Amino acid sequence: MCKRCLDGIVDPLNLLTRYQDPCSDARLQQMGSISLRIGPVVGPDFTWGGGVEPALRFRSLMEKPDKASVPSFVEEYLAGMGIGLHVWGYESIPQRTLVWRVVEECEGLESESELWARASVRMGNLHSLTVMAAAKLPVDESWLSEFMEKRSKAALRLYSRSERYPAVARVARSNLAMLHSWMGRSEDAIKTLDELIGEQMDEENVNLIFKKAMVLRQSGRREECATVLEAIPDELMSWRAKRFRSELEGRR
Repeated sequence: MCKRCLDGIVDPLNLLTRYQDPCSDARLQQMGSISLRIGPVVGPDFTWGGGVEPALRFRSLMEKPDKASVPSFVEEYLAGMGIGLHVWGYESIPQRTLVWRVVEECEGLESESELWARASVRMGNLHSLTVMAAAKLPVDESWLSEFMEKRSKAALRLYSRSERYPAVARVARSNLAMLHSWMGRSEDAIKTLDELIGEQMDEENVNLIFKKAMVLRQSGRREECATVLEAIPDELMSWRAKRFRSELEGRR
């Protein structure tokens, strides 16, 4: 797509297949959900309530002076939208307006807790996924480079909040490695993952090995990818890794 055509599109990511939760409705899209007071009451005619709907609950939490409950909301909401602590590249980018509103309004909040670190990693994963999605678009290179740089910096800022919590920081660094691979920096990604992969063959270590295999395949090193996968015991092989191995073996 040339620069002139690209300038006519507000959000190029809309060119991608859009995913919409079939259970969402007008209320969750922030198009309604107001309460009407009927009768002679003191106060405004309309009021926003806390409710169980995410948009209303988030509005209520952000209006409170004490925002101690915001981290748990962000963690739960993004998890419910399919944004895990690990980022893989299989995820669909949620298209609800509220998702990015939550990210934009919460990026500047300061909180010292492992829960907030986890929530921040999930927010960073959203930025990383947009980089991956943008890299697939047939768009002008100058726009793409600027977009990827902006999003990757945002992801890095959010990932950095995990530094005080070793277990979360390890996941964040592995996510950063995936981001680097989507930006064409495969060697940097592999180097980071090699530094993170330990000797103990537990679930978390298997996740890192699997990510290395994904990066190797993406960079065209299929034989090395297959060798890395062989190191994962069958009993620890996740459904993602099993599907990945099946796809790899089917094309060899």
